[in-house]
Amino acid sequence: TDQLTPEATSLVLRTAKNIHTTLRSDDAGAKEQLAKCLHHRLLSVISYTSAPRSDAGHLRAFTALGGSTLYVDASSKGGKKGGMTSAKKGETLADTLSCMECYGDLAVLRHWDAKSVDEAVRRSRKGLIVGNGDGEGDITDELGDQLFEESGGSDAGTTAVAKPEAQSEQQVCREVVRMAIYKLLLAS
Repeated sequence: TDQLTPEATSLVLRTAKNIHTTLRSDDAGAKEQLAKCLHHRLLSVISYTSAPRSDAGHLRAFTALGGSTLYVDASSKGGKKGGMTSAKKGETLADTLSCMECYGDLAVLRHWDAKSVDEAVRRSRKGLIVGNGDGEGDITDELGDQLFEESGGSDAGTTAVAKPEAQSEQQVCREVVRMAIYKLLLAS
């Protein structure tokens, strides 16, 4: 959570708790309002690593708020001949991100090279959520696990293996944190 100030972390967790409460409530009007708050917004998920669960989590959370998504598999397994042709032609990660920002309101970027990511972040003109390629440092997962533990879940690192039924609640917590971040960044 070192990507956010303590105040921002607190705001995200409060917003996530409110979303979680709304989703579990019987208030159809509040649920409908939540499901439309990002209508006409577009999230680009650009993945240079194979992370299907994380990528799907971002896509699902954004569409749950009424937004649309664009997924780009830029991993070495993506594309017809493996990898993006733009990278083969010398385009940098920052160049690709600058181009992709034209299509959406916010981007999620998963990439393994911290130096390239830093340059892309510096050049980014829009919101950017970064997860590195080794599965560590994804702010949405970290805050989701924190929310899970605060709401009575046991240690997030062991629960999924020891109790598969609890994994779904942990995933719900990660999803509502993603929803909170998207809502805070984009809802008008």
